[in-house]
Parts: sequence; structure tokens; C-alpha cells
Amino acid sequence: MLSNTAILFFYQNPEFEKKNLGVKRQQFFHYQNNRILKELKKSGFKFFCYDESKQRGQTFAERYLNAIDDVFKLGYKKVISIGNDSPHLNTNHLNQAALDLQKKDMCFGPSYDGGFYLWGLNHSCFDKEAFSQLNWQSSTILDEINNIAVIHKQSYSLLEKLIDIDTQADVDLILTSEKKLSTLITFLLSAMLSVNRLAQDCHNSRLLKSNTPIYYNKGSPLDVVFQ
Repeated sequence: MLSNTAILFFYQNPEFEKKNLGVKRQQFFHYQNNRILKELKKSGFKFFCYDESKQRGQTFAERYLNAIDDVFKLGYKKVISIGNDSPHLNTNHLNQAALDLQKKDMCFGPSYDGGFYLWGLNHSCFDKEAFSQLNWQSSTILDEINNIAVIHKQSYSLLEKLIDIDTQADVDLILTSEKKLSTLITFLLSAMLSVNRLAQDCHNSRLLKSNTPIYYNKGSPLDVVFQ
């Protein structure tokens, strides 16, 4: 039954965004938060929103896995976690993930950087200790979780691959993608990109060199330093 499925949404609260993000980035992620909340309400699933005030732990893995554990402890048998950094994420992805979890142990929405924009799993295959040992925030994390699934003979499905916004390169990629974006999202991303390119032209610091990734956000508990 789909009633035993809950969605866990990671985001950053407005005060955090105001202190740590530039104006253009703040505008984009503020819009994303509201857009995804609308998608969550449209889905009909019970959902839980986790910002910095609710996350517990010293590391990315601890904060992420503790949050998933919290939802399981409420009695839900299936949890789907998402962030706010995938402009193409919508209700269709949530519905498909929930349906897949009726037959599969896990479901992933893979991203082009080797990670994922969505992870759904059944309580029976949530091994918090094993997952905490993985290389989170790396290009191998999806493969590492899949390897655990194979070892334990757990089944999983893959949704369509989407771009999530972590760095300037991701913004470049999504703006040139054939997959359509709304006019407003395109405008916000273009404005954000223009600001960072101007910053790179005006400053010759180590953090703003063109070959250094400029992190915007992370669709799971944040563990990076903003420039």
C-alpha cells in the first residue's frame, strides 16, 4: 500500500540561505523550495521537511541517514528522500518511485555526477551502519550503494537520469540540455551563472579560479563551504 510510504525533503531554511548564499542563488533555491513543496502536496504522500534545525550528526552521512531513520521510526515502511537541487524533479518521479518500491527493495533517481537526486528504500534494507561507511558526496556513491544491494541480493530500479545543481558546471549543463525548463527557472539559473562568471573575472583568488568548482547547494544535508 502506498499509505506506508513517506517522502523526506531536504532543504535550507531562509535564514541559512540569507547568510550563506548570494542573492541570485538564494532566489533560485527559494523558488525551488516552494516549487518542490507544491509537487509534494500534489503527490498526496505524507512528507517531512528537514532543514538545518532538524538534522543531527557531525558528518553528511550521519545527518542524512539519521533523518531517514527518523522517518522509519514513525512507522513508515518505505522512505523516498529528495533535495531541492534538481530543477526537473516533479510529481511523476515521486509517484514512479513509490510504485517501484512496491516491487523493488530500492529505487534511485540517478544524476549525471554519479550521485542521485532521489533515493527510495524499504525499511528491511536500511543498513544504517553499512551505509555510513560509504563515500558520500562523491561520484561513486550510487555505485557503492548498488554494490551493497547486489551483495545482499536486493533489487532496485532506476528512474530517468537528471541534472542536479551542485556546481557552476552543472548550471552550464542544464541550461544547454534538451530537457525543457520553465521560463522562470531558466531566468534564475542564467542570472546565478552570470554573477559567478563576473566574480571569476573580477577576482583572482584561489576559490574563484575557473577550474575550481563553485558549490551552490546540495540536495541532501549540506557539508561544503560556500564561496
